[in-house]
Amino acid sequence: MQRCSLLCRVSDLSHFSRHQQLLRVLSGAQRIKCSADLKHLCVYLTAERKLLTFDGHRVPGQAPRPLDTRFSQDEELLDILLLGPGLQPHGASLATLVTPRGRAEVWRDSDSRGWELVQSVDLCNSPRARVVSVAGDGQSVIWCEERPPSGVHPSPGRNLHQYCVCRRAIAVGRARVSLGAISIVLHNSPTFRVISSGDLVYLVPTNPQSGESNLTRCILIWAPGAQTLTITSPTQGPLSAKTLLPGESDFRRLVADVVGILASLPSLDVHTVTPCASLGGLLLARACGEVTWIRGNGAVSRVCSLGESLAPGTEVLMEAHQGTLVCAVGRTLHLFNTITGRKMEKVTLNAESLALVTLQQAGTIQLLTKDGVYSESGRSEEVLEHMVLEEACRYYQRRSLSSSRLTVEKLKRGGMFQAPIALCSILQSQLKLRSLSSIMAGEVQSYVSLEEVKSCIVHAPESKISQYCEGLVEEEIGRLLHTDLDGDNLTYLNSIFSSFPSKAWEAIKETWNLHQKVNGLLSARATADMWRLAVSPGPPSDPQVANGATPVFELICRSLYSFRPKWLPQFVELAQQQLNHSGRSYTSKDSPENTPLYKRALSVLPSPSPQPRACQGEPTETHVAILLSSQRPNAILQAVRILIDLEQWPKVLEVAENFSRQSPLLRKELFTSLLLEFSRHRALDAYAEQLWDLCPRDTKAVDILSAILREIPDPAAESGPYSAQLGSLTVGLLRPLLARVLEWEAQCTDSSLKTLIFPPPTPPRQKKATDPSEGWTLCWGPDGHCGGGVCVL
Repeated sequence: MQRCSLLCRVSDLSHFSRHQQLLRVLSGAQRIKCSADLKHLCVYLTAERKLLTFDGHRVPGQAPRPLDTRFSQDEELLDILLLGPGLQPHGASLATLVTPRGRAEVWRDSDSRGWELVQSVDLCNSPRARVVSVAGDGQSVIWCEERPPSGVHPSPGRNLHQYCVCRRAIAVGRARVSLGAISIVLHNSPTFRVISSGDLVYLVPTNPQSGESNLTRCILIWAPGAQTLTITSPTQGPLSAKTLLPGESDFRRLVADVVGILASLPSLDVHTVTPCASLGGLLLARACGEVTWIRGNGAVSRVCSLGESLAPGTEVLMEAHQGTLVCAVGRTLHLFNTITGRKMEKVTLNAESLALVTLQQAGTIQLLTKDGVYSESGRSEEVLEHMVLEEACRYYQRRSLSSSRLTVEKLKRGGMFQAPIALCSILQSQLKLRSLSSIMAGEVQSYVSLEEVKSCIVHAPESKISQYCEGLVEEEIGRLLHTDLDGDNLTYLNSIFSSFPSKAWEAIKETWNLHQKVNGLLSARATADMWRLAVSPGPPSDPQVANGATPVFELICRSLYSFRPKWLPQFVELAQQQLNHSGRSYTSKDSPENTPLYKRALSVLPSPSPQPRACQGEPTETHVAILLSSQRPNAILQAVRILIDLEQWPKVLEVAENFSRQSPLLRKELFTSLLLEFSRHRALDAYAEQLWDLCPRDTKAVDILSAILREIPDPAAESGPYSAQLGSLTVGLLRPLLARVLEWEAQCTDSSLKTLIFPPPTPPRQKKATDPSEGWTLCWGPDGHCGGGVCVL
């Protein structure tokens, strides 16, 4: 293997049993399966239909009994489900061998006896069924099976096979292992590849059938514990999420509400999919070489690009851990930073890569090749050292008058960039600025101190590196936050936060002087320039920012949420106050500057639980607190809706009472929302009096009744909040509210009537004006004007 700063060889495979035989079988093209702890290695010889296992030595000089088995000529191995001792209650490894005919053999491994067959069962009910793919999550076996219709003879060119996804629970005891009854997860579905990752099961369509191409343009995410199904697209993200009801398993009905959307999506371009426990989702490599991360909630993020197209049949291995993504394509190894998407290393291997495994306890990724096991270095200090030296070289090169290029190797041999000192010397001699040294003394001393720390990291013993790194992180973050960040520096700042999250948090707390006062409020002492840098969205035209670098405000919010979640809403409020003092306004809807700070803070949080009666957890509490601290009507209404979904009625009424004084319109919106909620169930009956106090005085009884009538379902409905079991909404429940509103209407009517006198008084009599010469009289009206009539005397 070529030299790689992030990989080192940790084993030549000699620690496996039957070492020489293992090297011989690995020399050919075989199917390989490793356990999560890399203590068990299974090799399937396809030509011989034979499975061989090689185990790590547990007792010196003792070779455990291997799991060697041969399959008959009409049978073969479909997949192996391996569970290490850490996932089993009695400390024994478990292996389940599954064949396409649905035959499942459960083997148990123990230190004293080796591998033993404990159970052999048929997964499928029908002998004609065929298993297409299988996965295990430690508690159950999930598979996709093909079921030909019974008694039907398919016509030529027509595929009448039906597919379904099934599940059987695994019960592990001290003496035996048993599989439970079959439960149908999906039926009437396309053929799926079943992949287990954490507590979720991902269903990825394969080989779309004619007439079903639209239905195979999405990926399904099934949560067995919560019984929820999420439909997502690698190009569009989540499309739908729903809770599965008992007996609801028809695939076409479950995707019926997104069929129109699926028809407009491109075909599913999937080259390789790999579960990733550290990220908590699925890594998907497309044929174009782009790697995408699909989260458990269906959200999709672009991680990086391999920079090359992937030909069909090319073996691609992917694994991510602690901010590093390792991709093995044949004999080429790529290492990427998952935060920025930047390629950190590209290495050509001497041997073909076979498997990638994340060792959680060691905190490293291990690569199995045909000549040994290589480990991804877990020392993030080495990565930081290389990044610091690279930055030093770039800084020097931008300011140096020399044509010779400074490299990291030259810097490690003792070279130090002297740009600030050289700049002082040039300006003093050419421009006669004698006081320049004193003006730049602090800046020069800062760089000299930084150089000393960098030099200490390079030459210090391993025991001292962590101490120096902590000081260096604080120095670097403090320096970057006092400058105008360009794309490179922002990417560099992202890398520091990713590699040293706890040290970065300490640096932020120190730089901003964040502390909690006696009254519980958060205090921050930072300059106006630091606040301006913090709330800036970053240079949007910069290619590094467009490639995934997170702006400073989001970095700080993410750090606050990780280490002091209670401080995050108050920090957002402080930042908004500073933004208001600066006089900046949001003018363009399409501009990044238009995004409110509370929305930017919410973007770093997990989504609040949409399920009713969910437990009030830290993400939801912080989410609600940030929405309320924004003081914006739409955000307040959104927070109230979240609290309603969580059924936290005292908190709902408290928030409504506090913010109803903000504006009459907001008061009306809050009251209407709670009134409709009151009409749906009886959980708010105990808070009716508080709810009536929120009613605006201009509300009319007819408005209340009209709103409630819209919520009343069809009387023929058999279930719902108006069923006999739950109690119906009656006028008696609304009587206090209606009485109060009618009283207001009566008061309003009395007040308006007081301005009128009814009946009107009799007008005073008016004198008649007589013209004796003409002999007729003009009649004057009650308003003092001529009535227009003539009376003849």
